[in-house]
Amino acid sequence: MAVPRQLSQVPDSSLDALISHIEQHRRTDNALLEPKNPSFSNWARTFGCHPDAIFYPGSEDDVRCIVELARRKGKKVRPFGAGHSPSDLVCVLQDDWLIQMDKLDKLLDVDTVNNVVTVQGGIRLRNLHPLLRLHGLALSSLGSISDQTLAGAIATATHGSSLQYGNLSSIVRSLTLITGQEDEPVLTCDAENNGDIFQASRCGLGMTGIITRVTVQCEKAFNLQEEVFSMYTSAFIEALKDGGADSIARSAQHVRAWWHPQAGQIRISRMNRTSKPSTLTRSSTSFITRIVNSIKDWIRDRAIGYHWHQIGLLIGRVFPSFLTLHARFMYNMTAKPGSILDTTPLQNLSQLDQANAIIEAGTSEKTEDIQRRSALIYPRCSPTTTRIGDSVSIFNYDCLFPQYTYEGVVPLERTAACLSEMKEWLEGEMKKTGGLRHHFPIEIRFSPADDVWMSPTHQMDGCYIGIVQYKPYGLPVTYRKLFDKFEAILFAHGGKPHWAKSHSVSPTSMRRMFPRTDDFLKIRSIVDPEGIFLNPYARRHFMGDTDAEVGAQNFKTSGQRLEETLKLD
Repeated sequence: MAVPRQLSQVPDSSLDALISHIEQHRRTDNALLEPKNPSFSNWARTFGCHPDAIFYPGSEDDVRCIVELARRKGKKVRPFGAGHSPSDLVCVLQDDWLIQMDKLDKLLDVDTVNNVVTVQGGIRLRNLHPLLRLHGLALSSLGSISDQTLAGAIATATHGSSLQYGNLSSIVRSLTLITGQEDEPVLTCDAENNGDIFQASRCGLGMTGIITRVTVQCEKAFNLQEEVFSMYTSAFIEALKDGGADSIARSAQHVRAWWHPQAGQIRISRMNRTSKPSTLTRSSTSFITRIVNSIKDWIRDRAIGYHWHQIGLLIGRVFPSFLTLHARFMYNMTAKPGSILDTTPLQNLSQLDQANAIIEAGTSEKTEDIQRRSALIYPRCSPTTTRIGDSVSIFNYDCLFPQYTYEGVVPLERTAACLSEMKEWLEGEMKKTGGLRHHFPIEIRFSPADDVWMSPTHQMDGCYIGIVQYKPYGLPVTYRKLFDKFEAILFAHGGKPHWAKSHSVSPTSMRRMFPRTDDFLKIRSIVDPEGIFLNPYARRHFMGDTDAEVGAQNFKTSGQRLEETLKLD
């Protein structure tokens, strides 16, 4: 059945017929039928909800019909994909609806002249990458994983680590939205057409409509050469140089770091584009060497890095002081470059040559400027390893098992001061009997200023700092006091939260952190006048709603509630 453009004129009976073919799970309380209770849980199993229905649309028209039916019935709706946000960003009340977007995953158009592609919003990044590769294209920067939908990554300003290449929201060139407007439910926007809606929706947290189509700027597919080494924490903080021209954060196209406070060291990764072939296949090594390296990789990544790691974290739930010893062992066996189990090739170069080894000819900057910055990263406290691979293989890595996590961004120039305060705090806690015990590593990444209204790096070069508390075998661990203090230190240094994370920002502090908040909310009220997309998360953080029903604690999963019962902090 054809779907008319103006669904508001369609009778209820006809709208029901348009909806009937869509896969859906609805709550059933009929005593004659098997009870059904649709449920959603995020990847980490920390937040979830039991909506009245979950819909699985297969087309943009399906989404239009669902939103129109929700408008008529007074329902709230929220889209979701992988559920990787470690918060209640997606969750709705039990009378409301969710829309699972995985079926909207098609590649719609490719422009290899301008390196631009248009795709449906529900496509997972992991499925987008090979499609781009077929056309000789790639995304310029990626985060740690590629499980998210593209629309979800855009909605939360998901970022990689680079001061040259921005977050995923910043590469969006146009969007098609299903809005809550009765007279214009389908709206396409870009910088020139519906520009304010475009700016609001490039990081819209699902509040300005459901993204069904996205056009993004790509670049030609590329390999990355990655150089990895460790520094003492104090030396790394010194090398940040307040984010200036000589900062280690600017010493390569992509710089990221993993801080292991218990070991007093930071593992640094510097990556640049290269025309050199991949070394990931190890085809140039002997058969015996490949076998030995495969065994070492399995011991490092699976036997120790996964299985023993979970056992150690489980022991740490009972004997917290064990976590410090466990962290040092894990760093030296699995994370420190050049360790006995590290099979990545070493660089056999002089110290200065090591610093410059990944610089390619043809860079837009003067070679001597890059060399000067690169040389500032010493002294190193580990060997240096290097590898070359396609961009996705180098950018992405395994995030192991479910976890509690918090991440925020501070102005680049205040990063050194922020990390110094965190270092003093964490070292003090480790010395205390009964002090807070944190897991590892703390991830440090960089992102350049952009013009996206609600982006955490709006008009600000920033450093994202993220802390994690793993859930060994899915069991709850202490994290709340740790995260509260972590957030307080970030905010004291001008920090802002990553939108996907659970945070404490109120509407008042929101306006201070994000100057375009009122502009954003004005656009939201235009494209969604009846508040169809306002779930508890949006009501709590943006609208100042203090009703008990919108509290984040209502959407904690059973494991989280166990944490409350055990009074874990």
